[in-house]
This record gives sequence, C-alpha cells and structure tokens, in this order.
Amino acid sequence: MSAPSDFAFLKLLDRALSTVLAKDVLVCAAEGRFGSVTIELFLGALHARYPQDVQRFFETHDALEKLSSEYCSRSSSRGVMGELWGRLTSISTSKRTSTTGQDEAKVAHAVALDPLLARVLRVAAKVSSAAGRKEVGIEDFVSALSLEPDLLLKLRVERGLTLKDVADR
Repeated sequence: MSAPSDFAFLKLLDRALSTVLAKDVLVCAAEGRFGSVTIELFLGALHARYPQDVQRFFETHDALEKLSSEYCSRSSSRGVMGELWGRLTSISTSKRTSTTGQDEAKVAHAVALDPLLARVLRVAAKVSSAAGRKEVGIEDFVSALSLEPDLLLKLRVERGLTLKDVADR
C-alpha cells in the first residue's frame, strides 16, 4: 500500500475532479465494495456530472452515455448516499458506530483508489504542473489517460470508448 504522501496530488484536483472522486468513494462505500474506485467508475461519474466537458475528448458518445447511466443507476439506487456523505465529511478521530453497525472510520478509510486510477491522476498532476496550471482539470486527466496505451485498449475493447485525436479535441 502506498504511503499517504504518495497521494499528495489529490490536493491539486480541481473542483470537478475532486467532487466526482468523492462521490465515487460514496458509491463504493454504499455498495460495500471497499477497495477500489476504478477508472470506469470515475469516467462514468465524471461524464454524468460534466457531460459536455468529457464528451469533447471522446469519439464514442454512446459508450460514454452507457457508462454514465451505469454509474447513475448505481448511485441513485442507494438511499444512503447523503448519509454516507455526512459521515465521511464529519468523521472525527474517535470511533463511533453508524446506524448500519459499521465503524465509521472503517468506511472512511476502506475505500481506496484503484492503483491505475491513482497513477493516471498522479500523471495528470504532472501534466498540469508542466503546463503551469495550479489545479488538475479534466483536460489534464484525459491527457494523462492518453499516455496509457494498455488502458486505452482495455477501455476501447471492453467499453467501446475511444479518445479523439489531439487535433480533433
């Protein structure tokens, strides 16, 4: 497991990326999938919240819509989203038991970034910094994504997602 300092890049995410990432964590927590916020979940959530901003980078809008609708059906079917958000944003160092009987600290710390998503976000922070920006935005995330040929192949084969050529964005 990575040391906390390995995730310092998270502080650089702009409002769009940090909001989406926080909601992804909630979906994973609500589903009991303590372990990974994946690239697919992150892209689906990002498109659900900022469709125009995300679509301009992809050839396949239908595939994005499908990914987004999967995310939305998962997140809206969970009535505990608001409750989890409140708990995750107000956890103190003391242990308290939630209404579901789970230790709140475990809920807050058990959901992690998929290592691949963490790597892409870390590279996005470097891309943003190299461009002289103080925050990591959607464009930086997509630029970092474009540097992962194996991931792009996986997204194209499994999800039908294809990035536009840089000149077409």
